[in-house]
Amino acid sequence: MGWQHTLALAADIASVMGLMVSAVVWLNVRKLRAFYTFRARVPEVIASLNERASNLSSLLSDFEGSRQSIELELAEAAVLIRSLAKKSSGAPRAAAESLASRIELNFPRSASDARQLYVAIRTLLLTFKEVQSDYNWEP
Repeated sequence: MGWQHTLALAADIASVMGLMVSAVVWLNVRKLRAFYTFRARVPEVIASLNERASNLSSLLSDFEGSRQSIELELAEAAVLIRSLAKKSSGAPRAAAESLASRIELNFPRSASDARQLYVAIRTLLLTFKEVQSDYNWEP
């Protein structure tokens, strides 16, 4: 019964090691997938969000006359910001989720509120451009 016990113990150890290797591979595949999704999609989303922000900037000069258009631009921006959040992690993700919630919950009541949201969108854009630049340095 000695060699059978040793064989069973070796099989148990091999199973545990196989599980650990599978977990490491799974985590690395997730990391690679997130990296390449970010590199492929984020520039498109940033460009689209930049367009929404530019439209918003031009609409802010006549806030009262453009209120509906401003709300539409902000709604579209919130969707794009949520998309950025899904494709990122860490502080940029938290900032994007926070801004998207802020836009969705509080449509601007004044030109000042709308301008603050515009500044926040521009700040988020700069944050993501910096993260994108950092990714360009990774091998």
